[in-house]
Amino acid sequence: MSYVRSTLSVLWLPAKTSVDILHRDVALKKEKIGMKRKKRTRSWESALVVVSIVLMVAAILDQLRLPPEQRTWHGEIAGVPYDFRMPTLERLRATFWNKETSRILVPKAFGVGWDINLYPFFYPSTRLD
Repeated sequence: MSYVRSTLSVLWLPAKTSVDILHRDVALKKEKIGMKRKKRTRSWESALVVVSIVLMVAAILDQLRLPPEQRTWHGEIAGVPYDFRMPTLERLRATFWNKETSRILVPKAFGVGWDINLYPFFYPSTRLD
């Protein structure tokens, strides 16, 4: 809120010196740049949310098409892994701290997509692949 007040005061108060005019111009440019960044960020965030929802719905529909005895609630849809089983401590450990692989991105323990395996970051000399 204080940023808005300071910006408005710089923009609307009469400029008395060339320094005031410069400050007003800088404030206008910063405001325009900030608005462009917000719009660009919102569009990426919106696209990411839409893709995530589409993949999640597609994965659930993929499982619901199967007979109940064949549903596993984990697999891949369009090359993206999903797992809707209740996460266990072992699966969480295998996702976030897996010593057996040097892969950084590993399938999520619960949800759609990938998570980060932190083990290779802390022990880079033990990379296997």
